[in-house]
Amino acid sequence: MKIKKKILCITPIKNIPEVFDRLNNFFEIIYLPNANFDDVSKLDQKLKESIDIIFTNPNRTKIYLGSDFLDLFNKITVICTASTGTVHIDENYCKYKNIKVISLKPVIKLMKDITSTAELAFTFMMSGIRNLIPSIEDVKKGSWDCEVFIGRQVSELKIGLIGFGRLGKAFSKYCLAFSGKLDIYDPFVKNFSANKNLKFEKSLEKLIRESDVISIHASVNSTSINLINASILKFAKSNLLIINTARGEIVNEKDILSFLIENPEAKYFTDVLSFETEKEKSKLLNSFKAKKHKNQLIITPHIGGMSHYSRKRAYNLAVDQLLTFYRYE
Repeated sequence: MKIKKKILCITPIKNIPEVFDRLNNFFEIIYLPNANFDDVSKLDQKLKESIDIIFTNPNRTKIYLGSDFLDLFNKITVICTASTGTVHIDENYCKYKNIKVISLKPVIKLMKDITSTAELAFTFMMSGIRNLIPSIEDVKKGSWDCEVFIGRQVSELKIGLIGFGRLGKAFSKYCLAFSGKLDIYDPFVKNFSANKNLKFEKSLEKLIRESDVISIHASVNSTSINLINASILKFAKSNLLIINTARGEIVNEKDILSFLIENPEAKYFTDVLSFETEKEKSKLLNSFKAKKHKNQLIITPHIGGMSHYSRKRAYNLAVDQLLTFYRYE
């Protein structure tokens, strides 16, 4: 009988239909869904030396897959992540160690029906421009004053998109359905739309300067890390709403906190943080917990992809990728 390869799963998968059973058919699973670095380091040495594969996801893991962690093993040949993003993995070190990183990037065309993150971004926008959360909290306190929560409607806004890939396109459709006007900044997109309410900008500065809302849908790379920083925020309107459902590393968190202090009517709604595996160190998260910025700062726990359908689809696509790599299917 063929000996199964061992796969260390450091993200919860038993509550996602089909995923655990499909992996279990082909691999021997070491299941540590809520493990931290110390939990894994304390595994029996012989067991660690026998593990071939790591299965992970950036939304639901406490472990950054860098040199300290990967050096616990000597047989790892594959990391499979149920995500398009790989900020939770040191890919340069993986190349050095000849570890194959399997992500959802190669099958992104199969993910057009996974729109939950774009839907969250639109929800953030509607909540922000209509002052939904503070008005609810005010009613809880016994007040009933609509005057202090006068908002804006989509049709009167200039909405700026940073990134016009799968999720940026989905978000733009929702905005256009509400008669919004969109400016798009994406240096990697060459196809321009004939839609008069959808315009491409070559300058990020101009996009920031003219926008009432900015929604970020870019991936993380060497040109997008800290793309939103103090030098670009100086061009922003004082009541700008910035939405980030992409990756925390795209926004300089120290600079965004300063921007909120300097502009009391500005808002930052985010579903992501920089270095989420070390989120307890996040000044942004700690400021939010301390309620220092009241209604200016809203943070959700990376729920963008957390719809039942999108999670099932994405995780099973990751399993497809892994099984194809090993030619098991």
